[in-house]
Amino acid sequence: MGGIYWKLGNQREALTHLDKCKTLLEAQPPETKLDENYQKTLQGVKIYISNLEKGLNPSEKNQRKELTLTERGEKMKNALVENRGKWGEMILIPAGKFTMGTTEDEFIPEETPLHEVHLDAYYIDKYEVTNAQYWEFLQDIKTTGDHSKCFPGEPKGKDHTPGTPHTGWDYPYFDFPDYPVSRVDWYDAYAYAGWAGKRLPTEAEWEKAARGTDGRRFPWGNVWDAKRCNVGPDAPLSVGSFEFGKSPYGCL
Repeated sequence: MGGIYWKLGNQREALTHLDKCKTLLEAQPPETKLDENYQKTLQGVKIYISNLEKGLNPSEKNQRKELTLTERGEKMKNALVENRGKWGEMILIPAGKFTMGTTEDEFIPEETPLHEVHLDAYYIDKYEVTNAQYWEFLQDIKTTGDHSKCFPGEPKGKDHTPGTPHTGWDYPYFDFPDYPVSRVDWYDAYAYAGWAGKRLPTEAEWEKAARGTDGRRFPWGNVWDAKRCNVGPDAPLSVGSFEFGKSPYGCL
Protein backbone atom coordinates (compact mmCIF):
# COMPACT_ATOMS: atom_id res chain seq x y z
CA MET A 1 0.00 0.00 0.00
CA GLY A 2 2.84 2.40 0.81
CA GLY A 3 4.22 1.95 -2.70
CA ILE A 4 0.80 2.60 -4.25
CA TYR A 5 0.38 5.84 -2.29
CA TRP A 6 3.82 6.93 -3.41
CA LYS A 7 3.10 6.27 -7.09
CA LEU A 8 -0.08 8.31 -6.73
CA GLY A 9 1.99 11.20 -5.44
CA ASN A 10 0.81 10.98 -1.83
CA GLN A 11 4.16 10.85 -0.05
CA ARG A 12 2.78 11.49 3.42
CA GLU A 13 0.27 8.63 3.23
CA ALA A 14 2.91 6.32 1.78
CA LEU A 15 5.35 6.86 4.62
CA THR A 16 2.59 6.89 7.24
CA HIS A 17 1.42 3.48 6.06
CA LEU A 18 4.93 2.05 6.02
CA ASP A 19 5.67 3.52 9.46
CA LYS A 20 2.61 1.74 10.83
CA CYS A 21 3.77 -1.52 9.28
CA LYS A 22 7.17 -1.09 10.91
CA THR A 23 5.60 -0.29 14.28
CA LEU A 24 3.40 -3.40 14.14
CA LEU A 25 6.36 -5.57 13.24
CA GLU A 26 8.49 -4.15 16.03
CA ALA A 27 5.71 -4.85 18.55
CA GLN A 28 5.81 -8.60 17.92
CA PRO A 29 6.76 -10.91 20.83
CA PRO A 30 10.42 -11.98 21.27
CA GLU A 31 9.81 -15.49 19.93
CA THR A 32 8.50 -14.04 16.66
CA LYS A 33 11.54 -11.79 16.31
CA LEU A 34 13.75 -14.88 16.21
CA ASP A 35 12.04 -16.08 13.03
CA GLU A 36 14.08 -15.58 9.87
CA ASN A 37 11.05 -14.56 7.79
CA TYR A 38 10.15 -11.90 10.36
CA GLN A 39 13.65 -10.46 10.24
CA LYS A 40 13.64 -10.35 6.44
CA THR A 41 10.21 -8.68 6.36
CA LEU A 42 11.18 -6.00 8.87
CA GLN A 43 14.44 -5.33 7.08
CA GLY A 44 12.56 -5.04 3.78
CA VAL A 45 10.14 -2.47 5.21
CA LYS A 46 13.03 -0.43 6.61
CA ILE A 47 14.83 -0.45 3.28
CA TYR A 48 11.61 0.61 1.49
CA ILE A 49 11.14 3.49 3.92
CA SER A 50 14.75 4.55 3.51
CA ASN A 51 14.46 4.54 -0.27
CA LEU A 52 11.23 6.55 -0.23
CA GLU A 53 12.72 9.11 2.15
CA LYS A 54 15.36 9.90 -0.46
CA GLY A 55 12.59 11.45 -2.58
CA LEU A 56 11.66 14.01 0.08
CA ASN A 57 12.82 17.61 -0.19
CA PRO A 58 15.04 19.05 2.62
CA SER A 59 12.11 20.63 4.47
CA GLU A 60 10.11 17.40 4.41
CA LYS A 61 13.14 15.44 5.58
CA ASN A 62 13.61 17.76 8.57
CA GLN A 63 9.92 17.53 9.49
CA ARG A 64 10.04 13.77 9.29
CA LYS A 65 13.23 13.62 11.34
CA GLU A 66 11.67 15.75 14.10
CA LEU A 67 8.55 13.59 14.10
CA THR A 68 10.61 10.41 14.18
CA LEU A 69 12.65 11.60 17.16
CA THR A 70 9.47 12.62 18.99
CA GLU A 71 7.91 9.21 18.39
CA ARG A 72 11.15 7.56 19.45
CA GLY A 73 11.05 9.49 22.72
CA GLU A 74 7.56 8.22 23.52
CA LYS A 75 8.59 4.69 22.65
CA MET A 76 11.63 4.92 24.92
CA LYS A 77 9.61 6.30 27.84
CA ASN A 78 7.06 3.50 27.59
CA ALA A 79 9.76 0.86 27.37
CA LEU A 80 11.49 2.22 30.46
CA VAL A 81 8.26 2.15 32.43
CA GLU A 82 7.69 -1.48 31.46
CA ASN A 83 11.25 -2.78 31.77
CA ARG A 84 13.21 -0.59 34.18
CA GLY A 85 13.17 -3.26 36.88
CA LYS A 86 14.32 -6.02 34.56
CA TRP A 87 17.01 -4.02 32.79
CA GLY A 88 18.31 -2.74 36.11
CA GLU A 89 18.98 -6.21 37.52
CA MET A 90 22.50 -6.77 38.82
CA ILE A 91 24.29 -10.00 39.67
CA LEU A 92 26.65 -10.56 42.59
CA ILE A 93 29.95 -12.05 41.52
CA PRO A 94 31.44 -13.65 44.67
CA ALA A 95 34.98 -13.02 45.85
CA GLY A 96 37.61 -15.54 44.89
CA LYS A 97 40.07 -16.67 42.25
CA PHE A 98 39.34 -17.35 38.60
CA THR A 99 41.36 -18.38 35.57
CA MET A 100 42.06 -15.38 33.35
CA GLY A 101 43.68 -15.16 29.93
CA THR A 102 44.52 -17.95 27.53
CA THR A 103 47.36 -20.18 26.33
CA GLU A 104 49.88 -19.05 23.75
CA ASP A 105 48.38 -21.03 20.86
CA GLU A 106 44.91 -19.51 21.19
CA PHE A 107 43.25 -16.24 20.21
CA ILE A 108 45.08 -12.95 20.77
CA PRO A 109 48.69 -12.71 22.06
CA GLU A 110 47.75 -9.88 24.44
CA GLU A 111 45.48 -12.30 26.32
CA THR A 112 48.37 -14.55 27.38
CA PRO A 113 49.42 -16.07 29.66
CA LEU A 114 46.76 -18.17 31.38
CA HIS A 115 46.89 -17.14 35.04
CA GLU A 116 44.88 -16.97 38.25
CA VAL A 117 43.48 -13.69 39.51
CA HIS A 118 41.77 -12.97 42.84
CA LEU A 119 38.91 -10.46 42.91
CA ASP A 120 36.82 -9.09 45.73
CA ALA A 121 33.05 -9.50 45.41
CA TYR A 122 31.28 -7.06 43.11
CA TYR A 123 28.01 -6.51 41.26
CA ILE A 124 27.63 -6.33 37.49
CA ASP A 125 24.62 -5.67 35.25
CA LYS A 126 22.82 -8.81 34.11
CA TYR A 127 21.99 -7.31 30.72
CA GLU A 128 23.74 -5.03 28.26
CA VAL A 129 22.72 -1.36 28.40
CA THR A 130 19.73 -0.82 26.12
CA ASN A 131 19.00 1.98 23.67
CA ALA A 132 16.23 3.19 25.99
CA GLN A 133 18.52 3.41 29.01
CA TYR A 134 21.14 5.28 27.02
CA TRP A 135 18.44 7.54 25.54
CA GLU A 136 17.41 8.53 29.07
CA PHE A 137 21.02 9.37 29.90
CA LEU A 138 21.33 11.51 26.77
CA GLN A 139 18.11 13.37 27.49
CA ASP A 140 19.29 14.19 31.00
CA ILE A 141 22.78 15.32 30.06
CA LYS A 142 21.48 17.47 27.19
CA THR A 143 18.77 19.04 29.37
CA THR A 144 20.89 19.74 32.45
CA GLY A 145 24.26 20.25 30.80
CA ASP A 146 25.75 18.32 33.72
CA HIS A 147 28.97 16.63 32.60
CA SER A 148 30.28 16.02 36.11
CA LYS A 149 30.19 12.25 35.65
CA CYS A 150 32.18 12.34 32.43
CA PHE A 151 35.85 11.45 32.21
CA PRO A 152 37.87 14.62 33.00
CA GLY A 153 40.11 14.16 29.98
CA GLU A 154 37.44 13.38 27.41
CA PRO A 155 37.67 15.10 23.99
CA LYS A 156 36.48 18.69 23.90
CA GLY A 157 32.88 19.08 22.74
CA LYS A 158 32.00 15.46 23.46
CA ASP A 159 28.20 15.17 23.67
CA HIS A 160 28.00 11.35 23.94
CA THR A 161 25.61 10.92 21.03
CA PRO A 162 26.13 7.45 19.51
CA GLY A 163 26.99 7.02 15.89
CA THR A 164 29.63 7.19 13.21
CA PRO A 165 30.16 9.67 10.37
CA HIS A 166 27.84 7.48 8.31
CA THR A 167 25.23 6.38 10.86
CA GLY A 168 24.23 8.92 13.50
CA TRP A 169 21.65 9.03 16.29
CA ASP A 170 18.86 9.09 13.71
CA TYR A 171 19.94 5.65 12.46
CA PRO A 172 16.90 3.27 12.59
CA TYR A 173 18.76 0.86 14.90
CA PHE A 174 18.28 3.31 17.76
CA ASP A 175 14.48 3.18 17.34
CA PHE A 176 14.44 -0.16 19.17
CA PRO A 177 14.30 0.45 22.95
CA ASP A 178 15.39 -3.08 23.90
CA TYR A 179 18.38 -3.39 21.55
CA PRO A 180 21.81 -3.12 23.18
CA VAL A 181 23.15 0.37 22.58
CA SER A 182 25.98 0.40 20.05
CA ARG A 183 28.35 2.83 18.32
CA VAL A 184 29.48 4.30 21.64
CA ASP A 185 33.11 4.69 22.65
CA TRP A 186 34.90 4.33 25.97
CA TYR A 187 34.19 7.95 26.96
CA ASP A 188 30.48 7.44 26.32
CA ALA A 189 30.42 4.25 28.38
CA TYR A 190 32.34 5.90 31.22
CA ALA A 191 29.92 8.84 31.32
CA TYR A 192 26.85 6.61 31.20
CA ALA A 193 28.12 4.38 34.00
CA GLY A 194 28.85 7.38 36.22
CA TRP A 195 25.44 8.90 35.48
CA ALA A 196 23.79 5.59 36.41
CA GLY A 197 25.64 5.57 39.76
CA LYS A 198 28.01 2.81 38.72
CA ARG A 199 31.42 2.39 37.06
CA LEU A 200 32.85 0.39 34.20
CA PRO A 201 34.14 -3.07 35.16
CA THR A 202 37.83 -3.80 34.91
CA GLU A 203 38.97 -6.29 32.29
CA ALA A 204 39.33 -8.95 34.99
CA GLU A 205 35.87 -8.24 36.43
CA TRP A 206 34.26 -8.45 33.01
CA GLU A 207 36.06 -11.68 32.16
CA LYS A 208 35.17 -13.43 35.42
CA ALA A 209 31.50 -12.47 35.05
CA ALA A 210 31.50 -13.81 31.49
CA ARG A 211 33.43 -17.08 31.86
CA GLY A 212 33.23 -18.09 35.51
CA THR A 213 36.17 -19.56 37.39
CA ASP A 214 37.23 -22.56 35.31
CA GLY A 215 38.86 -20.88 32.31
CA ARG A 216 36.20 -21.91 29.80
CA ARG A 217 36.32 -20.43 26.30
CA PHE A 218 32.70 -19.32 26.12
CA PRO A 219 30.09 -18.38 28.73
CA TRP A 220 28.39 -21.79 28.32
CA GLY A 221 31.47 -24.01 28.04
CA ASN A 222 34.34 -24.90 25.71
CA VAL A 223 32.41 -25.93 22.60
CA TRP A 224 31.26 -23.23 20.18
CA ASP A 225 27.49 -23.12 19.64
CA ALA A 226 26.10 -20.42 17.34
CA LYS A 227 22.61 -21.05 18.70
CA ARG A 228 23.62 -19.63 22.07
CA CYS A 229 24.43 -16.13 20.82
CA ASN A 230 23.53 -13.65 18.09
CA VAL A 231 26.20 -13.97 15.40
CA GLY A 232 26.41 -14.05 11.62
CA PRO A 233 23.99 -12.32 9.24
CA ASP A 234 21.05 -12.30 11.68
CA ALA A 235 19.47 -8.99 12.68
CA PRO A 236 20.05 -7.49 16.16
CA LEU A 237 17.80 -8.75 18.94
CA SER A 238 16.55 -7.62 22.34
CA VAL A 239 18.92 -7.90 25.27
CA GLY A 240 18.51 -11.21 27.08
CA SER A 241 17.27 -13.06 23.99
CA PHE A 242 19.72 -15.93 24.49
CA GLU A 243 18.97 -17.24 27.97
CA PHE A 244 20.71 -20.51 27.11
CA GLY A 245 23.91 -18.59 26.39
CA LYS A 246 24.23 -17.07 29.86
CA SER A 247 27.43 -17.21 31.89
CA PRO A 248 27.84 -19.41 35.00
CA TYR A 249 26.68 -16.46 37.09
CA GLY A 250 23.68 -15.72 34.87
CA CYS A 251 25.04 -12.74 32.96
CA LEU A 252 23.60 -12.19 29.50
